[in-house]
Amino acid sequence: MPMLTIKRGLLAMAASIAFVASALAATGDVHKVSGERVNVRTGPSNQATIRGQLLQGEELIELAQQGSWLGVRVARTGEEGWVYSDLVRRVSQSTLDRRIPTAGFRQYARDFDMLIETINAHIGTPMVAEINKAPNNTLRVTPTAEWMLNTGRDAKLYAALAVYQMWKSASGGRPANVALVLGGANYITVSETSNGPVLAVEAPNVGALTGAR
Repeated sequence: MPMLTIKRGLLAMAASIAFVASALAATGDVHKVSGERVNVRTGPSNQATIRGQLLQGEELIELAQQGSWLGVRVARTGEEGWVYSDLVRRVSQSTLDRRIPTAGFRQYARDFDMLIETINAHIGTPMVAEINKAPNNTLRVTPTAEWMLNTGRDAKLYAALAVYQMWKSASGGRPANVALVLGGANYITVSETSNGPVLAVEAPNVGALTGAR
């Protein structure tokens, strides 16, 4: 893969991470209606029955999240229902039961770990099953079978490039290498050379995902 393509891949991955991180909210957060008139529905779908309407500025307390929908309680009336998240804006965060999740990268890069955990929550599938350091400053990441099965080839390539960029930064300037591992064998590798990073993709061990031998 040419260097220009690798750089574009890193930029695309970074943009995707930033978007998801900004979109994710948490139970107990307070939102205000930003749309002029917003429907409150009985379920997280445009096909769900409209329970009522809210005017701009109405305060809502988040109770749940499903995709792009928020389950909320109207602060003024106590009414509960679902609203589309693009039509509200978060104004304060709850400090109750605020867990600090981990995606497996915390010991290497705390911010990167939090962003990956945000993506995990968004897609409903954890990415990492195991992480190990190997010779030549190589970070070997074994993805979960669920993540492998539920993401496309492009997502896997961007993930490998993003992990490489994180590991390169965390390595303090030392040559850095990354391998996404499947069934004990390298699947996607990003190796540092004198001419820059080189990406290689091997045929995946499908048996490692299905349990077949």
